[in-house]
Amino acid sequence: MRVCFRNHQLERRYAESGQAIRGWGPQVGRRYVQRVKALRLAPDRSDIQGSRALDLHPLTGNRRGQHAIRLQANGG
Repeated sequence: MRVCFRNHQLERRYAESGQAIRGWGPQVGRRYVQRVKALRLAPDRSDIQGSRALDLHPLTGNRRGQHAIRLQANGG
């Protein structure tokens, strides 16, 4: 699946997991890298649509047609 990053910082935090951990702490940083890896390995959206761990959900407004995932159970 094609993954687009909002900015270079997010892409760097994926490529260099230490950056994600320093920026967001160990729990969120590791989860971010894991989620992006799962997305990139999936052939298409239908393969991850039902994954409760990812909580894939559509965006609205000017982001319509794009989707997001949650990194924490509380939505933070």
